[in-house]
Amino acid sequence: MKRVFALAAFAAVAATLTGTANAASFKGVVVAKDAKRKALVTASHGALRTVRAPGRYGRFHIGQRVAVTATPRSDGTFTARTLRPAGRSKQVRFSAVIVKSERVRLIVTGGGSVFAFRLRRLSTAALGNDHELAPGDKVDVDADVRGDHVEAGPNQVDQSGHVEMLVLEGIFLFTKSDGFDLAVVHRGLVHVSVPTGMVLPEFKAGDQIVLVVSVSAAGKFSFVKGQREERPKTEPPGSEGYAYGPLVARSAFSVGVKRENGEVLRCAVPSGLDLSMFGIGEKVKLS
Repeated sequence: MKRVFALAAFAAVAATLTGTANAASFKGVVVAKDAKRKALVTASHGALRTVRAPGRYGRFHIGQRVAVTATPRSDGTFTARTLRPAGRSKQVRFSAVIVKSERVRLIVTGGGSVFAFRLRRLSTAALGNDHELAPGDKVDVDADVRGDHVEAGPNQVDQSGHVEMLVLEGIFLFTKSDGFDLAVVHRGLVHVSVPTGMVLPEFKAGDQIVLVVSVSAAGKFSFVKGQREERPKTEPPGSEGYAYGPLVARSAFSVGVKRENGEVLRCAVPSGLDLSMFGIGEKVKLS
């Protein structure tokens, strides 16, 4: 089986692929749906993937197993080529990062999507942890499928680490004196501050946007970079910031990818980004 990885200066997305570099085949269980993007969030062996399926989105339901052949997108999500049902599951397992902790649900990010799942407990304290879960906390979830939603009990959510940067996607609402508000999932609202001197793209109210944010010790989000989803910024093969080839160097601070012409493109790695899953010699795309 061939593994292809995509790296970015502020985010890393990994997927186990079969076939060519332009097509991925995998199976998973639908754990969330995004009506605005017409996308399914699937879980398989703990990994989350977002599959965009315009025209077929409404045919699939939470808890349904799906077999997917898809084209990888530059944002780490996938566009479905073929999508077919493959049974149902009563239980799902996945890893994600906390965006917001609420009384009866957790809002998390993973696989290029932000989604929520229910809690059977009225408090997120002591969910297999010594403290309340906070933004940036990595969690391993072993949840149940109940009707049209995913639900976890007090012993089914375990903290497994913490990150200092994460990906958010949602609807841009309005600016404030120190930043802007973003709507994520149903009735979910987060505030993102913009550091002094940083220029924010010309987002308009209602824009669907994708962001990379840093997470402070207090659980506050700060803007790092972002773009409108309908106009992803990608660099063509051969540009200065693009490389596809074997991973030849990896440290806590940088990675290096060897191009076809023998040159090595190096990229800084932000603090808190765990790249231990990437092996030297494995094919990666760096942009």
